[in-house]
Amino acid sequence: MFFFAIVERSSSWKNNLKGKDCGKGIHQRKDGLYSARFVDKTGKPHEKHFQTVPEARNWIEEANYADKHEDVFVATSTTVDEWFNFWIENIVGDLAPNTLRNYRERCIQPVMGIMLISNIKPMHYKKVFIQMDADYAGSTIRQTYITNGVST
Repeated sequence: MFFFAIVERSSSWKNNLKGKDCGKGIHQRKDGLYSARFVDKTGKPHEKHFQTVPEARNWIEEANYADKHEDVFVATSTTVDEWFNFWIENIVGDLAPNTLRNYRERCIQPVMGIMLISNIKPMHYKKVFIQMDADYAGSTIRQTYITNGVST
């Protein structure tokens, strides 16, 4: 026989004024603004206030990403090829031969390799993914999205 205990959430768990959950690190203040908080890798807390929950979520995601990757600096004069080589040698580390081959062959370098990273726009990725659609499975295209940090 199973016993289920129903535990009522305390008022401190209600993240907005209507009692709905806003997401990790976000709560609504009495003045209606949403407060977003996160703690960086050094342990320092950061907080910012927003009009909407999506703005707060975006800020937390961007701040966490920046905190995680702040040691990686890319000069504006760096090409995609130069960054790829740096990324393979210094960031990704030891890769299986097939993984390395897949990274090199998956259209990104042939289409955008000579371009400066600072000039890459979403339309360039769109071109790559349209070209991939003819030759690659959907799962391969999704993995390329993920590897390149492209938001869908």
